[in-house]
Amino acid sequence: MQIIKTTILLAILIGISLPMYSQEEAKDYTLSTGVSKVVLALNRLEAKKEVQLNTAQNIYEGMGYAKAANMFKSNTNTATADKAVWSKLANAARLNANYEEAAYWYQKVTKDGPLPKDLLHYAQALQATGNCAEAVKWFNKYNASPAENKVAFIKNCNDLNQFSNFDQVSFNTLEGLNTNKLDFSARPFKEGIVFTSNRGSNLFSRLIDNWTNNGFTDLYYAKKNEDGYAKPTLFKGAVNGKFHDGVAAFSNDDTAMYFTRNDNSRKSKVLNLKIYKVTNTNGLSWSAANELPINGEDFSTCHPTVSEDGSTMYFASDRPGGYGGMDIYKVTFADGSWGAPQNVGPSINTAGNEIFPFLTSEGDLAFSSNGHPGMGGLDVFVARQSNPANNNWGRMVNAGKPFNSMKDDFGFYMDKENTTGYMSSGRVGEQSNDDIYEWKSDTKVDFFPALSKEQVFCLVDKKTGAPIRNAQIDVKQSEKGNNTETEIKTDNKGQFALTVWPTTSLTLAMSKDGFVDGNKNINFNNMKDENSSCINVELKKEDVLSIIGTVVNKDNNDAKVRNASITIFNKCTKEETVFTSNNRGEFKMDLPCNCDYRIVGEKDTFIKHSKNFKGKCNEKNEIVLSLRKPKKVVKPTPPPTFNNTALVTGNTIALDNINYDYNKSSIRPDAEVELRKVITLMNQYPQLTIELGSHTDARGSSEYNQKLSASRAESARQYLITKGVPADRITSRGYGESNLINHCSGNTTCTDEEHEINRRTEIKVIKF
Repeated sequence: MQIIKTTILLAILIGISLPMYSQEEAKDYTLSTGVSKVVLALNRLEAKKEVQLNTAQNIYEGMGYAKAANMFKSNTNTATADKAVWSKLANAARLNANYEEAAYWYQKVTKDGPLPKDLLHYAQALQATGNCAEAVKWFNKYNASPAENKVAFIKNCNDLNQFSNFDQVSFNTLEGLNTNKLDFSARPFKEGIVFTSNRGSNLFSRLIDNWTNNGFTDLYYAKKNEDGYAKPTLFKGAVNGKFHDGVAAFSNDDTAMYFTRNDNSRKSKVLNLKIYKVTNTNGLSWSAANELPINGEDFSTCHPTVSEDGSTMYFASDRPGGYGGMDIYKVTFADGSWGAPQNVGPSINTAGNEIFPFLTSEGDLAFSSNGHPGMGGLDVFVARQSNPANNNWGRMVNAGKPFNSMKDDFGFYMDKENTTGYMSSGRVGEQSNDDIYEWKSDTKVDFFPALSKEQVFCLVDKKTGAPIRNAQIDVKQSEKGNNTETEIKTDNKGQFALTVWPTTSLTLAMSKDGFVDGNKNINFNNMKDENSSCINVELKKEDVLSIIGTVVNKDNNDAKVRNASITIFNKCTKEETVFTSNNRGEFKMDLPCNCDYRIVGEKDTFIKHSKNFKGKCNEKNEIVLSLRKPKKVVKPTPPPTFNNTALVTGNTIALDNINYDYNKSSIRPDAEVELRKVITLMNQYPQLTIELGSHTDARGSSEYNQKLSASRAESARQYLITKGVPADRITSRGYGESNLINHCSGNTTCTDEEHEINRRTEIKVIKF
């Protein structure tokens, strides 16, 4: 039976069909294997589904989103499927611009611990389906999530009313060009237009792009006639290949074309996009395609647009170092070669996707993005440079209506007169996929007000009016709800410049060391001619205590001490600042005022000098630190000793052999020898005052011993007095048995000799 199961599974894996059985054959088959026909059929079905799901997973991971989605739907119960399947179905729908279906699946995904990206994609899908209020709710949830890359979005649905509305522009589909496939990115060429489509009419039309489950794109040409356009035909020459080709840009004389195609030289699952160049040799025939050096093997480079003089190209790329997703890059052609691509910066690029750039005849950059606040899906935006030299895009606007809709809007083109052009959009129309639209205007379409101007600002010291050089300026610029942020610095004249419009609002955050940070709001609603001069903005110097100091040699007529170490201790912050005096022994320092300080000057071979000071704000404090050479150090004479103990006030010195007979206080002859030494000591040091302290052993009562010790001490005192020692230099005190010097206490059994040790007299230095 195991052999039969394995055979079934292998047949499914390698695509071999099992033979069909008649009822009798099935009966015999069942009897011979012990497996019912129903169970066998179920095993076969489940095995097939398992293989299909594994295949769908691999196709999804290889970016075959549409094909994988169909396989997931065919082999799972999507109503009860797990979150991972719903997420894949949602992403597949979103990545194919089917926002209605994407919103359905994201709603299921977000019910159970969604990732931040699920919140963002759900909000984007909701907005693209016209559910603005619900989209704002989920945008806010995404913004409150721990997502690393934030994407700008509308704060409320009223923001949509701030976008421009070009009422004079008419918007129409192009008859005969659009199909039920993808048709987009039209550009004029000779007597017609060139556009991109996956309608499928070349030799490789049977090949399917698993991402869309449709054919690959090619470049088509349609000649213009009285009725509109003739039937499109494939572009001639080495332009259309096996996989994707499209999104063309032409040189000013139509002799060169730049376009995007898959890198079919690599044998990998993902074929990245690259930009190629062909030249026009005869009419509509093109030369072999040459790859541009700006491409890379591990990222995509696509959607070229070229300036009129051919010296500058803008394109989209997801190469490393960008701001997230696809970014817009710029590259220049000089000395016969293309330079290094340069990211156009965070004013344009976001954590979302910025794609399909187009350079207008005025030098403005139009592009599509889902990372800036828009109307839904991809929106067209237009940016203008305020300083082309440093790639500073001073202003960017949403192109507004009718150029943008809830769906994807991209592939923008505008003629030199700014009165007509093309657009690609997935908005509702005659066809179900992206279509090409032609737009026309009775007047020039100007995305930027005519009163825009280069405004100069001067940053000055509020008190003196002096220019503040190399200050940091953080600019927040608002224009009809479109916000941009820029960081610039003042030049050597303390100046900086910004492009502004009548509806511009600026917030300037200014900072410079030594000055209090400043903020200034400027509204240009009533901009007048006199604003063409420099607009002053001010910073106030920090309130400081200025110290001017000198380090001198006090022993050498206050000669200056160069390179002395200066330490200033701030008692408010507990911080230390260390520096050195200059070659003239001078130093200067600005400190926070209203704090207490200690300043210390020091140098090798000198005694350090310190001062405490507190200065008032904005006042100068002159400080002189006087250093002296140290005096010769005289070593102190050690105090005299007696019986190897220093004669220092408070010291107690034991007297050898001053012992007493038991229960007696008289001085024994052997004690007189030691007491005569004390007499000699007292005569040698007339300033010495002592106490004679007597101690007993532990035999007898403590009261008796106290009296006995006092008597013995007084006996020794009287002996010294009789020998000529002044009485006022000697005091006596009995300690009884309170200070035994061995173990013979209480009822402890000890010898007479051991008890005798405790019967002793000591002297204590009272004054010397």
